[in-house]
Amino acid sequence: GRQGIEHLAMPIYNITLGVSPVLVGSVLGLVRFVDAITDPLAGWVSDNSISRWGRRKPFMFSAAIICGLIFPLIWFVPAGWSEMAYAGYLLAALLIYFSAYSFFNIPLIALAFEATPDYSERTSVQAYKAFFVHSMGIISGWLFAITQLNAFDGTMDGARVAGLAVGATIIVVGLVPTLVVREGFREVARKEVRTREKRISFIKYIKLTLSNRPFLIICIIQICMGVGSAIVGSFGLYILIYHVFAGDKLAAGVLYGTWHTAYQAATIVSIPLIAWSARKLGKITSLRMFLVLLALGSLSKWFVFTPSLPYLALLAVVALGPAQTAYYMLIRSIIADICDDDELTTGLRREGAYGAMYSWIGKVDSSLGIFVAGVVLVWIGFDASRGDVQDPNTIFFMRLAFSGFPMAGAILALVALQFFPLTEDRCRQIRLELEARRGAPEESDS
Repeated sequence: GRQGIEHLAMPIYNITLGVSPVLVGSVLGLVRFVDAITDPLAGWVSDNSISRWGRRKPFMFSAAIICGLIFPLIWFVPAGWSEMAYAGYLLAALLIYFSAYSFFNIPLIALAFEATPDYSERTSVQAYKAFFVHSMGIISGWLFAITQLNAFDGTMDGARVAGLAVGATIIVVGLVPTLVVREGFREVARKEVRTREKRISFIKYIKLTLSNRPFLIICIIQICMGVGSAIVGSFGLYILIYHVFAGDKLAAGVLYGTWHTAYQAATIVSIPLIAWSARKLGKITSLRMFLVLLALGSLSKWFVFTPSLPYLALLAVVALGPAQTAYYMLIRSIIADICDDDELTTGLRREGAYGAMYSWIGKVDSSLGIFVAGVVLVWIGFDASRGDVQDPNTIFFMRLAFSGFPMAGAILALVALQFFPLTEDRCRQIRLELEARRGAPEESDS
């Protein structure tokens, strides 16, 4: 659902409905800022829950259903409205959707963090999760192309049908982890919550999380990566439409869908290699290696998105797919290690806190990037009213940003990673100290 919104919101509301890219970008950015508030709230509530059904699952069950019902409504906006009316409708629908999404996504992230206490197995858990995420991502990359099919009465009709299908999928797939996944550290956390004198306040909860030095370094890395990627997140489709295919939206949509299919396929194929690399070389060394690959892949986009050989663009996925997948897999595995470091310091199991704050940082830099993207489109002279032909200078600067921003983000992330203190040896030592203090979680879980 989230990926579907990212792929469709700008082309549907800007290109199809004619809403200013600054206005659409402002709505998407504002929603992400609000979403950034509900994420920590969802983490705080689920970390402190001791219901008979667990800390995470009650929230995930309700949120999956709400998200599945709201997603189709985003595209059922009536025709003939003003720009401000369209923007207001989009804002209202997205506020409801992403508020519910927080209460599904943050508990789900926490479930993955607490699935195992083993240093290496944590990467394996993220590998399995990445496999299913990217398998579903193949579908989202084709959504705009689907809206262009002749079977539909225009783009909006296609968007509505696609929205209904995605909404149903969200409900079905979203209920699976709610019904079948076991919560790790469940009894450890239940005992810890019950022995507190009082619940930790929301403000203290946030302060404790942001006072963890290893986590702060991860946040800096995420900001470097997230802002650069978010600024140009929708530029790929624009470049295909106006540079590679000279205004042919259907051809661009087909290549865009093919590109994302190839991208997701490359990520899926690379997942075992990433997991092997983390076991053999360590998480930090592997992360450095894949960040370098990401910088090179971003640079390659300048050369392979070309009108003379449109499908040459698919070569970029060879680097970008594995590199970006490795980044998210390894960072989340590392955050699971940070949760142990936090327990050693505070005595609390707070996977929800770290999942929420990591997501919060991602939402803030993403919202900033989306807003800046709209500003950049206007600044470089993009004008949807020009139809199929844009100014050559506009295309040039769009291509420059498409390659340059993500490459700069990867380089800055490499610099920040140099200061990360949790080595594999230190993580294993922390686990031994924790289990000497309160026993192994396998012994206390039901």
